[in-house]
Amino acid sequence: TLLVAEENSKVTLVEHFRSADRSRPGFSCGVNDLVVGAGAKVTYVCTQDWSEHVLGLQINATTVDRDASALNLFLNLGAKFSRLESLSRLLGAGSRSDMLAVSVGDNAQEFDARTLQDHASPHTYSDLLFKNALNGRARTTFGGLIRVEPEAHFTDAYQKVRNLLLSDDAEANSMPGLEILADNVKCSHGATSGQ
Repeated sequence: TLLVAEENSKVTLVEHFRSADRSRPGFSCGVNDLVVGAGAKVTYVCTQDWSEHVLGLQINATTVDRDASALNLFLNLGAKFSRLESLSRLLGAGSRSDMLAVSVGDNAQEFDARTLQDHASPHTYSDLLFKNALNGRARTTFGGLIRVEPEAHFTDAYQKVRNLLLSDDAEANSMPGLEILADNVKCSHGATSGQ
């Protein structure tokens, strides 16, 4: 899916993926590019409810121009293995990116998320919040990076991962990270897991 939101436009896109036959194995690879023009606002919602026999990949790339904003929300309910790769690149001053995800796992489901919040201009803002609820032997892996480019002064960037473990066999692995190459920035990252 290619979405180009021109200057000062406002767009909401919802994609829903599910298995027609819950007993058959399958493979899915969804790719989308969201191009958010100056002053535009884009809301992208992606839900997946694949059967427990599906391997699913979702690849998302978002570029946000001057004074524009993008909100990405991913809801993961199904699949045997589900991987999300999401890149948000802030290209213009005053741009904003919100990256949200909720994953609910049971049995032996596995959710793998890799993110990059790339600040290429000064006065940009990003916020990431991923929440996982895991039961049975479900597991999740998160690897995320906030990167502040050398000229991206006055960046505000946040990254939070919250894991709720509902059984003794559930497992959550979180690796948030920062790479800051500019001065005068406000950045934080963290992850928690608990019962």
